[in-house]
Amino acid sequence: VAIPLREQVERFTEGLRNWAEAHRAALTENGKRKFADLGTGKIEWRLAPPRVSIRGVDEVIGRIKTLGLSVFLRTKEEIDKEAMLREPEKARLIAGVSIGTAGENFSVEPFEAEIKGAAE
Repeated sequence: VAIPLREQVERFTEGLRNWAEAHRAALTENGKRKFADLGTGKIEWRLAPPRVSIRGVDEVIGRIKTLGLSVFLRTKEEIDKEAMLREPEKARLIAGVSIGTAGENFSVEPFEAEIKGAAE
């Protein structure tokens, strides 16, 4: 049974990782380097940047507010175009705002047809 190439690469990579971890001190000269040249390729160890994981977003937002740590919250302001469409007369009074007409779209949708002798 043939193993898909991606799976083969993953297996070889995992095996190489296990071997490299077992020999890391020798490969990196006791941590002086973060890579090792193997002749046919290079392996390296790099630290991943820190990341934040949140479980229960609404609850965490509530706790942040309760603790007064609003520095950890963002407030995104955006224009409510739907509200402007509901009250176009008011919206038109704002410089930089214009309300266009609903307009009309034109489209062409050809029917599928078999063409004799095509792609044979």
